[in-house]
Amino acid sequence: MEWARLVAQRLLDRVKMQVAPDGTLVFQYDAAHDVVVARARWTLEVPTDVVSWHERYISFFRGRFSSPKDLVMLNEEFDISTKVSMIWGLYRAKLFEQMIRYSVGVKSNPRVRLSTNTSGTRYGVSTLEASDQADAVRVIQGLRDRDLTERTKSEGRKSSTDLLKRPDPGDRSGGKR
Repeated sequence: MEWARLVAQRLLDRVKMQVAPDGTLVFQYDAAHDVVVARARWTLEVPTDVVSWHERYISFFRGRFSSPKDLVMLNEEFDISTKVSMIWGLYRAKLFEQMIRYSVGVKSNPRVRLSTNTSGTRYGVSTLEASDQADAVRVIQGLRDRDLTERTKSEGRKSSTDLLKRPDPGDRSGGKR
């Protein structure tokens, strides 16, 4: 990951830091499903766009939540130019590590899907995609249910070392040491 950060920094240093007009990024919290829905109307074309995109996410999540939240990203009007896709993938990974538990994209174009999958492979963050917002919420609910089931199962199990322990017949402490 350090290598990717160095490359991203060099790209930032090399690319002329022209300021393109910002797009819009609208957030809505769906309390009924405990999910944040983000709709981007933006094409990230220069590194400053990526930084601005990242800062808006950070500002929204830090200002409202104390723990990572689940996210549905409506991407039908979102795009990434190829010259910033690697930088975006790095910033996306940072965002996910800090602020997002589960994430599902909706209606991403091929370039956004490619960048998302590359970022997911490099940094181990979500690459899930759904056909619409309702389907994305169902996917997130399924992930939550799966994790709850796995946690419940693991809490009910004893470890193999616990199963192998036998009480010492000469122990008068009642097993407490």
